[in-house]
Amino acid sequence: MKYLLFFLVAFSSHAKVNVLTTTPELAYAAKVIGGDKASVESLLTGNEDPHYVDAMPRYVFKAANADIICSVGLGLELGWLPKVLQKSGNVKVQKGGKGFCETGSKVSALDKKEGNIDRSLGDVHPEGNPHFHFSPKAYLEASEAILDSYLATDSENAQTYLKNFELLKKEVIELEKEAVPFIEKIKGQPFMEYHKSFSYFFNHFKLNNIGSVETVSGVPPSAGQLVRSAMRAKDKKVTAVIASHVAPSDVLKKFREFSKVKVIKVPLGMKKSSGKTYKEFYLSFLKEITK
Repeated sequence: MKYLLFFLVAFSSHAKVNVLTTTPELAYAAKVIGGDKASVESLLTGNEDPHYVDAMPRYVFKAANADIICSVGLGLELGWLPKVLQKSGNVKVQKGGKGFCETGSKVSALDKKEGNIDRSLGDVHPEGNPHFHFSPKAYLEASEAILDSYLATDSENAQTYLKNFELLKKEVIELEKEAVPFIEKIKGQPFMEYHKSFSYFFNHFKLNNIGSVETVSGVPPSAGQLVRSAMRAKDKKVTAVIASHVAPSDVLKKFREFSKVKVIKVPLGMKKSSGKTYKEFYLSFLKEITK
């Protein structure tokens, strides 16, 4: 019995921290920071629209065994993650627990809403825009929440996590440098976005964003609204509209017919199966919109 107890204590002290994230972008940061001390998995693959996901039984099963769960927050997973956490029965990852990690809480969020908010305003996020991973600065801010969760859960390996966070910071700094020639190509040119998915990108690099094609966030524009947006794009001599892969293709096709403005569809975020680093993902995005 004495030897069994010793084995269990020894195993526990060397067990990896089990981390779940909602998106692949957060999973990448968690993997870099956690290093060989953590086992990390994203619940989403990157092919979904993270606003509209079901609380799948497999998510609940994984959440029940997690030490840390990191979400984007800012209302992005509001329709499904709270159900997953509640059904998991895992006290550690409930809101307020040391394993609950809402990364958006660290971000200087854009597009915050005040006053009375209701569904007539569309898919709004009162706490701010949740697509912050398109700002390298905001992505790093969010990653600090992941670091904090590691330190709270596994303080024994604090030095490892702090050192690994510096590796992530170095990668982001390198990305900023390598982004310069791409940004110089489009500096001053007017752009639009279909949905407010890329506001952090435009804001971070101080680019000219004249607004979104959607009149009501998350709601496809009516024929009249679409024509008005198209005419605005034409009048402003917009270089391109950037849209995520989940944006409705039929609406974008009509927009292009009306406006004669180029539409560029890109992934909304990283893909779980791509194996790319954050820097590689971001440079691919920049290449796509500047070619």
